[in-house]
Amino acid sequence: MNAVRLMPAVASDSALVAATVAGDRAAFTALYQRHADRVFALATRILGPVDVRHDVLQETFLQLHRALPQFRGEAQFSTFLYRIAVRIATHHGKRLTKAWRRMDPQEVDACISLDSSALDRARARQELEQAFEALGTLTEERRVAFVLVGVEGLSYDEASDVLGISTDAVKQRVLRARADLQDHRERCERMRRKEVIQ
Repeated sequence: MNAVRLMPAVASDSALVAATVAGDRAAFTALYQRHADRVFALATRILGPVDVRHDVLQETFLQLHRALPQFRGEAQFSTFLYRIAVRIATHHGKRLTKAWRRMDPQEVDACISLDSSALDRARARQELEQAFEALGTLTEERRVAFVLVGVEGLSYDEASDVLGISTDAVKQRVLRARADLQDHRERCERMRRKEVIQ
């Protein structure tokens, strides 16, 4: 535990978990600092850029703290954390309206590098808005599976552990999500062509 207190930034997740369970608050703070951005990004990709993401972040780490004594290390810590975050995000998602798909311009700008040229920032802003609009067209279960595999880079098996469904079910959801996104892209392209012609 002293090693964690001295160097929490370099301690492994499993060491930080063990220290947290033993009562080391600094170890839990280190876990939070290490994983908070990923949880917030995951909540954004599942729910869109809505204020409730902050609630998802807080509730995830509150539930994580309560659940850590039951963590046995059979799955990776990140899988355990994602399982909690996804459950909380989807719970909040059920109470949201479809209005979340529109991004607040300040939220978009916060995701764009200030070092970019004005033209690059404008392109990046448009691409982000289109990406969130496209994700918003997916059903919740397809969006979550796609985000875990296609964006977060989890394997199908890892996503299966997070979602508590079979690997084949994850593959089906991701496959359907990709088809839905392709259909959305094609519809948008047809609409753009019509606008140009008119």
